[in-house]
Amino acid sequence: MKISIAGATLLAVLIATVFSANGTSAQSNVCQSNPSPVDAADPSIIVTAPAANAAVTSPIHVTGQARVFEAVVSLTLFDAAGDEIVSTTAMAAEGQTLSPFSTDVAFSVTSDTPACLWVFESSARDGSPVNVVQIPLSLRPAGGLPETGSGGSTAPASFVWLAVALAIAGAGLMGSGALARRRAR
Repeated sequence: MKISIAGATLLAVLIATVFSANGTSAQSNVCQSNPSPVDAADPSIIVTAPAANAAVTSPIHVTGQARVFEAVVSLTLFDAAGDEIVSTTAMAAEGQTLSPFSTDVAFSVTSDTPACLWVFESSARDGSPVNVVQIPLSLRPAGGLPETGSGGSTAPASFVWLAVALAIAGAGLMGSGALARRRAR
């Protein structure tokens, strides 16, 4: 069976997409039910980074815009069991209008850990979390290979390697005949 390089690449992309989608749906379950989601029509908090389901190393660079009480943006990182890993705050440029915020959230894990980042406002009335944005993440221990781009890969590494291997194998099937013809000349 011969397969073109383009065909092998397409096959690899499709396989990676299918496996990534399966990993994504399983990863999304790490965020439990949201106690106070933002109003989609008029959000008080918009998070632009990190991307949902990103694989991240410490510190997580969190950016976005917020319209929150006294311009204080609260951030809490939970593990899959719902236990708090770390909690911190950031300051938005203003409190009364949607304004930019940016902070780094440091954490320490010893193995890949599914987690959920909450970015929210602490209620002025009782301190409870309101306008909660939940972002499922995969935390990676320090000392691993550096991430490239912003947000990292959403596909588990084993599936990415599978896709690459299939692409190489497919290219080899197509290229073996061409290589044999070149040697025969």
